[in-house]
Amino acid sequence: MIYIFDLLHDTETISTPLFDRTLSVLSLPKDLSTFVAQPWSLLSYSFLNEHLLELLFDCLWLYLTGRIFLNLLQTRQLLTVYAGAILCAGIVYLGLGQLHFFCYTRRVISSQWCGG
Repeated sequence: MIYIFDLLHDTETISTPLFDRTLSVLSLPKDLSTFVAQPWSLLSYSFLNEHLLELLFDCLWLYLTGRIFLNLLQTRQLLTVYAGAILCAGIVYLGLGQLHFFCYTRRVISSQWCGG
């Protein structure tokens, strides 16, 4: 759906870049203050792909690992594990985003990754 927004902007059908706006609203932010304003991003970030090949390989990976897990688990258990992994990964990402230990000291990289 967001690729349609990008196509409409590229063909100058619409003037506002909805692709960038949609990515910023649906993606999981690193800082906690922005996350409080958009809590839905804890679930929506896992279904958001910036490139079509990323979407293709995510679907392929989910299909292949899902078939392996379905040999061991039932469908309901697989969905529970998948949802739990999404939530745990998002919480860990938010937690690590609060630490300034992971910010690089070089000016160019720190301005991009650590906000200045």
